[in-house]
Amino acid sequence: MTIKRLMSEHRYSGIVVHNGVAYFAAVANLKAGAPFREQAEDVLRRVDEKLAAAASDKSKLLAVTVYMTDIRKIAEFNEVWDAWVSPGNSPSRHAMEAKPPIATHEVELFCIAAV
Repeated sequence: MTIKRLMSEHRYSGIVVHNGVAYFAAVANLKAGAPFREQAEDVLRRVDEKLAAAASDKSKLLAVTVYMTDIRKIAEFNEVWDAWVSPGNSPSRHAMEAKPPIATHEVELFCIAAV
């Protein structure tokens, strides 16, 4: 059994790969107070980056959990998501409202993908 940890720091690994499956979280990497749509677009860019680091891509996403500070913005998130998601390869997905540990992050994703 091999477990591969990428982008590791003291408290966490940015990506963990086990048995051909990658697990990771992604948040936008923008200045504090960036508009929600920009955060949504950036968080999906970060997903693409992490998938590439794990030798995968968005067509191999299995499941995504969307955490948002305001679930009323789900329609706006869905517009960004629909333009980004791989046609015919939509993962299982659910969204929920949650308070982030860093107040400036309005959206965070937890992803599971095949590699």
